[in-house]
Amino acid sequence: MSFATILLMLVCRFIARQTNFSSAGIVLGVGMQSMAAFWALMWALPKSNWAFFAIFVVDALLRVVVLGLVTYWLGSRHLAYTAPLLTLAFSYMFLSFVQIPFFYRTR
Repeated sequence: MSFATILLMLVCRFIARQTNFSSAGIVLGVGMQSMAAFWALMWALPKSNWAFFAIFVVDALLRVVVLGLVTYWLGSRHLAYTAPLLTLAFSYMFLSFVQIPFFYRTR
């Protein structure tokens, strides 16, 4: 997960030079949130189904809230929406795909 986050931050550095700080900050935040959710899900996997799905749903809701907050923050600062929001959505998707193989290994 940390390697994937660092890789995404390098991609942000080369693609979006104007919004480098906001995109890199978004990727760092997404990476930290995804790592915390991953470790919580790994902890809950051998526990009950209720614990696992509760963490899964709370993580999904937190991602929607973060998307809304970033959109509000960008709009209030009159910044461009496209690069940071695409970075946020792609980071969430990519880091979710990175998590999937680890769940199959622990089963």
